[in-house]
Amino acid sequence: MLLSGESIPRNAMRTRPAAQREKSQDLQRIALTNRGIASTFGAALAGMLASVALAACGGQASSSVPSPCVDGSAALRAALAAAPGDVRVGGRRLSDCFPRRSSQGDVENLGTVFLDTAEGLADESRRRPGGAALLRLGFLIGAAHRGGTRAPGYAELLRRLDSVLQTVPTADPAFARGRAAGASHG
Repeated sequence: MLLSGESIPRNAMRTRPAAQREKSQDLQRIALTNRGIASTFGAALAGMLASVALAACGGQASSSVPSPCVDGSAALRAALAAAPGDVRVGGRRLSDCFPRRSSQGDVENLGTVFLDTAEGLADESRRRPGGAALLRLGFLIGAAHRGGTRAPGYAELLRRLDSVLQTVPTADPAFARGRAAGASHG
């Protein structure tokens, strides 16, 4: 049972001498004059941080992946039909789909679209070696490396895209031409 002004029960096991015990109990009590100061300070600090955060938001570029880049595999494949020329998704180069600061969710959404597209093109290029699918796959990989190496957070996505190439004839001239074009202007 706690008595008024005590932070621990009197009948609890005592491990310190009485003088030390009373000092530690005094430290646990908040003086009446100090009550409420911490919450006032916390509210003021939270208000300052919120205003700084709002001010900072206006000065930085958007950090999310552009929505056309995550519209789906079909949109990306349709854009890749222009490879090795000027390939754009929603008016943006494929390398612009990799912003410098993006959330993990954005990276995963982008990865889903790019990986699905790469796997589809890899399957098609195994069925038709030397065809347009191999050139488009090379362009996709080159553009992904161009955008992903400039921004942090995409190393795992790039590694997974490269793992799709294990069963693809990357020595084929069509793949090399596509990858070079993607790396230069993708």
